[in-house]
Amino acid sequence: MFSTEECIEILNHDMLELSEGVFIDCNNNTLEISARKQSIALNESQKRLFVCLLKKVYTKRDIINIVWYENHQRISDNNYHQLTFQLRALLNRNKLPANLLVTVPYYGLKLNEKQWGILAKPHTEDFTSLKQGTSLNDPITDTDNAVKNTVMNTENVKHSGISLTEKFMRHPYFTQSSIAQNAFILCMFVALVMFI
Repeated sequence: MFSTEECIEILNHDMLELSEGVFIDCNNNTLEISARKQSIALNESQKRLFVCLLKKVYTKRDIINIVWYENHQRISDNNYHQLTFQLRALLNRNKLPANLLVTVPYYGLKLNEKQWGILAKPHTEDFTSLKQGTSLNDPITDTDNAVKNTVMNTENVKHSGISLTEKFMRHPYFTQSSIAQNAFILCMFVALVMFI
């Protein structure tokens, strides 16, 4: 738990760099992306959230403590979730991908530094692949695709008359880029097919 003085010290900055060419202007509450010549207005809470993540404060409790340091004891997890939702929506409205912020289940939130680095590049090809959730030569995405292809290429197994192939893979859950989740689902799918 941070004291009020520590919170003020963490938040007391003029300019913070997310990656080369991407800055948080703390005085004007803006996110500046030089390569795109874009300036995005942030509210005070959104700016504070970015500052927390840049200062490597990732846990939900600590983020709540710093962002709402004036009255953090009355703030619930719902306020935290609403703030992260609003920040992702703001990024989306400004044509930025939502995967720039990564939720770490049961822990908190962090920046996807690799994706912020790609965003700082002026090349539209890189940004297009970033927006689609893939990047060039990304081993994580390649593994994700391998898991997806494994399930997609399995026989068209039917259980209780339900086809479990491509239609199953089109479920929104599989559009998330989480290797662990997709690997777990694949294992459960294989176990279900084998034991039935």
